[in-house]
Amino acid sequence: MKKFFLLISLAVAPHFLAAQNVLPGYDGFWDRNRGITVLDILEYYPDRLPYLRNEVYARYGRPFVNKTYQDYFNRQSWYRIRDDYTDGWLSDADRYNAELIRSIEQAPSAADSFSLLGRNVEYTSGSSQRRLIFGSSDAMEADKDDSFEIYGRSVYGSGSVKPYVVIGDWVLLYDYWSSSVYDITAYRLNHGTRTITASASGRVAKTALDPLVRAQTSFR
Repeated sequence: MKKFFLLISLAVAPHFLAAQNVLPGYDGFWDRNRGITVLDILEYYPDRLPYLRNEVYARYGRPFVNKTYQDYFNRQSWYRIRDDYTDGWLSDADRYNAELIRSIEQAPSAADSFSLLGRNVEYTSGSSQRRLIFGSSDAMEADKDDSFEIYGRSVYGSGSVKPYVVIGDWVLLYDYWSSSVYDITAYRLNHGTRTITASASGRVAKTALDPLVRAQTSFR
C-alpha cells in the first residue's frame, strides 16, 4: 500500500512542483493556456512571440540577461525576480509551449515558405496517409481515399476552393465558419523530408487571422 501511494506521489509531483513555484498573482497568458497549438498564438505573430515565449519563464521569476525582456517584465505587476529560480521548475507543458513558439520564430520567412510551396512540393504523413500537394497557384489536400479538396492562394474562402497562409513551418488551411470565425486545419511541415509532422484544427476569430492574411497577400 505504501508503494502504491509513493507511485501516485511521483506521478503528480512534476506538475505540482511547477504550479507551486508560479509567482503569486500571476494572471498572464499562461494562466489560462497550459497547453497550446499554433492556433492559440496567431494574434501574437510575429513581433510578440518572443515575449510570449519568455513569459513561460518569467512567471516563475526568472531573471533575464536581455535588457529588453527584463525591462518588459519589470513593468508587469505580477513579476519579480527570484534568486533561486531554476529551469527545473518548468513542467512538460511549459517546455513544449516554449519549443513550439521558438520553432515558429526560427522557421523560414513567409516569403520563403510560399516560394518553396510553389515548386510542386508534396508532403505526406505516414500515420494518417494524408497528403498535401502544392503547386504554382493552388494546393490540394488528399485523404487516405485520395478525395481532394483544393486550396487556392488567391481565392478567399469561396466555393470548393479555400485559401491558406503560413506561420513558421506551419501551413494553415482555412475556410469560413461564420461571418466572424474561420474553420482552420493546420499542418506542421518538415521541408527537408517533405513530411507532415504534426497537425491541429479548430475555429479562430477572423480578427486573429485576418492580419496574417493581409500581410501575406503579396506572396500569393
